[in-house]
Amino acid sequence: MGIRVAARGSGAGSMVNHSLFVATANPLDHNLLFERFLSVRRRSLPDIDIDVESARRLEVYDRIIERFGRERVAVTGMPETYRARHALRDTGLALGIPPQVIDKVAKSFPHIRARDIRDALVSLPELKQLASQAASYGPLWELAEGLDKLPRGIAMHPCGVILSNASLLDRLPVQPTPGGQYPMVQADKDDVEDLGLLKLDVLGVRMQSAMAHAVGEIRRTSGRQIDLDNPDHVPLGDHAAFELIRKSDTVGMFQLESPGQQDLVGRLQPRDVQDVIADISLFRPGPVLFPH
Repeated sequence: MGIRVAARGSGAGSMVNHSLFVATANPLDHNLLFERFLSVRRRSLPDIDIDVESARRLEVYDRIIERFGRERVAVTGMPETYRARHALRDTGLALGIPPQVIDKVAKSFPHIRARDIRDALVSLPELKQLASQAASYGPLWELAEGLDKLPRGIAMHPCGVILSNASLLDRLPVQPTPGGQYPMVQADKDDVEDLGLLKLDVLGVRMQSAMAHAVGEIRRTSGRQIDLDNPDHVPLGDHAAFELIRKSDTVGMFQLESPGQQDLVGRLQPRDVQDVIADISLFRPGPVLFPH
């Protein structure tokens, strides 16, 4: 499909997935001489986390459904809780405030938690005019804050896809996604795993979209076709790239751009890819892979 893709988690270190071209990294190159993904000691079902271009994630969903059949695929749901805008809208309508008025009020707020509504009125310059009229809205602000984190409905999970046999939709309670595009399981990712269902995590990652855009622009402007997964095209030991990392000049680098990571790489002074792997594993213990 021409969509950038990368495996992560235990699936990325799997010789099985590497052999099937699901994961590009060869575990033998990194001395990973064991199988976390399909280990007999593993209590939970194995799952594969796949990063794709965020702008084209739903195209991947459509292809999965096309490949396995609409009756065998569902997406995972998740509880949708009240945040500021929805809390203000629903509270305003309950108080009888005209829909066009409360819609304008709600859109004035950034995407923040409901409990922070009154603090935002006081502290945000863009809400200064609204704050001067706050008293005219009566108990709106206090009541809307009271809805914070309460469930509002079920939303589509940003990555979970369920695969099973042809009886899947007959065995699970499902409902259409808000856009009506996919059948959505009325359970969150933890409940889905407890039910013993096989879950594929297709994560939309903006960095993958940025990389695909960069490759497209290079092709457009220079005619060069670069394969980012080919070490002959993009050497993993590029000296200039590691100079940037050692200088903590990592804004825009996936998983290395946070202030905490900038501080860590500046002190760690990575010299090669193995050092970067160790850095990310230390900073985010969840995906750590212990070398042999």
